[in-house]
Amino acid sequence: MINTNNFHLPQPEQLKNVLGMLFGNSTEARDTGVLDPSDGDVFTATYVDDDDQLVATCSCDTAFAAYAGASLSMLPVCGAREMVETNDFFPAVLENLNEIMNIVSTTFMCDKSAHLRLSKVYRPSELPGTMSQAVAGSVHKKGILVDVPGYGSGAITLVTF
Repeated sequence: MINTNNFHLPQPEQLKNVLGMLFGNSTEARDTGVLDPSDGDVFTATYVDDDDQLVATCSCDTAFAAYAGASLSMLPVCGAREMVETNDFFPAVLENLNEIMNIVSTTFMCDKSAHLRLSKVYRPSELPGTMSQAVAGSVHKKGILVDVPGYGSGAITLVTF
């Protein structure tokens, strides 16, 4: 699906292929409900175009943040689960999440789209209200559940404007 800005709303198969390069071939992705970025347990990456205008977001729950970030550093599963339970993340996991969100940026672009780039990854409850309202108002949303091999499942929501 291409919106009026020509940015692509990624589908589960595309996300599976991109994240599979990071987490391994047994990575799975399937449709799920969309996340509310104003929720206290949701990280949100914002993406801007060359004019620094917000054009897309990728929100993820704490489970995806912990499992995906821990997977890249090969941290123990028990440590990742503890981060989900306590909402207390190791700095390396947050750095890894930032890199993952940067890689996710490629899934929004296609042959006909302009360039976009990662602007910032907001921790839970830090997303400015105006951005949260923009996400809520967008009709271009896709919720995807991602299975991070060896760790567990977490949800992400992709939005284009």
